[in-house]
Amino acid sequence: MATQKIDSILLGRGALNDNAYSPAFFTSNSPVDYWSNSTTYAQYNCVEHGGIVYRSKTAGNLGNTPSSSPANWEVLYKGTKDGDFAVIIGSGATLMQRQGGFWLVFGNHPAKVIIYDEIVDVIAPAPSNDNEIQGPVTSGTFINLPLDSRESNSTEKYIVGSGDLEIRLNGIKLVAGDDWLEVGALNAESTAIQINYGLVVGDRLVFRRLTTQNITGYGGGGGGGGGSGTLQDAYDNGKTISVASGQPMTLTGTGKVAQFNGDIGVTGVIDPQGITFTREPSDPLPANQDGFWVDSIGELHYRQYGVTDVNLSQISGGNVTSDSTVFKLNNNTGSTIAAFTPVSLNGSGELKIADMSVENDADTFVGITAESIADGSSGKVLSAGRIQNITTPIALGSPVYVSKTGTLTATKPDIGVAGFTGGDWVVKVGMVCKNTTNPAQKDIIINSSNRGQL
Repeated sequence: MATQKIDSILLGRGALNDNAYSPAFFTSNSPVDYWSNSTTYAQYNCVEHGGIVYRSKTAGNLGNTPSSSPANWEVLYKGTKDGDFAVIIGSGATLMQRQGGFWLVFGNHPAKVIIYDEIVDVIAPAPSNDNEIQGPVTSGTFINLPLDSRESNSTEKYIVGSGDLEIRLNGIKLVAGDDWLEVGALNAESTAIQINYGLVVGDRLVFRRLTTQNITGYGGGGGGGGGSGTLQDAYDNGKTISVASGQPMTLTGTGKVAQFNGDIGVTGVIDPQGITFTREPSDPLPANQDGFWVDSIGELHYRQYGVTDVNLSQISGGNVTSDSTVFKLNNNTGSTIAAFTPVSLNGSGELKIADMSVENDADTFVGITAESIADGSSGKVLSAGRIQNITTPIALGSPVYVSKTGTLTATKPDIGVAGFTGGDWVVKVGMVCKNTTNPAQKDIIINSSNRGQL
């Protein structure tokens, strides 16, 4: 056994500058990690850089490359490899071992765990897959992250500014912000980086994403046991994912960032900034379940006691006011009846678009549809009351009639006017008034009457 004068011990044979066959033990006053030009090191902090472990000789040691700054760093030993140990002394004392190229904590302590690990080889011919790139590669080239082979070759993304992406060139860790740059806006997702090194055929890049987890034993990188690399692993190990108080788990992205294919139970407070609903043609809730849903015209419903549907928009003042008379009737015409269409009843007692050349349509005029009603479905028809916020060219204060083509019109029917002929019928639907809440919007007051035959 040989003892080095600066707290490093090599077991077995081998010179101090040739650690290929000898596990090393050394002490540090802080956890060991790879040197970073953005980290300020205290005196006696230890780092790995270029296959050598260095110890800081000065306090406030920032931006001084260990291999070229002997005034700031001293060589602890050369030839780092998996299996080497570091004894962390002082506050947070523990034991670390180098595994899979990472210094991992032994015991139940936070440690870095690899959750993404892919290579890109620089080759001469055209690439055959995402793990290859044609060389030579000039400095400043953008390189896409390889697909994640651990996750069914899914697209890999990192969050700009999070610091969880690591890149190595031929085994040497590259410095973020210097040797390579993140691509994209701060806190946004990105799938590419900019390499600031010229690459030649035969070079290999290793892309890794890291997370910090509590590891019992040696875990995480290099096939160590006990580590958890994914949320699924964490759940499988303990059936729960715990977060610190005041530090919620955050999903960051654009658009939909989570999809739950099942029920969600919540114990505690739900604090959304906003909830959106997909408009549904009919009640989508499971049988005998209570809940909320939004219909095709944007009105909010509440299913109560598993059976009773309460239209909350009507109660609070949706398109149809709460003092209106609304019926649900069937549409089997063979096509969709649009919202705000004048409708009558056919011989089967179901909806049809009102035809003013047919006496029975004038006699059985029901009102106007309060929503779009698909063929084969039932929908709401307003027979009396007021429908709000209508987009119509009909002027405020004007009467509203059923047109010859079965739409709403301000033109009073008469022989030779707007397609009407002798024998046609006249049905007044109501009149246009100003919305009391939003004066820029129009309402239609429904108060229909059969005015007779032309």
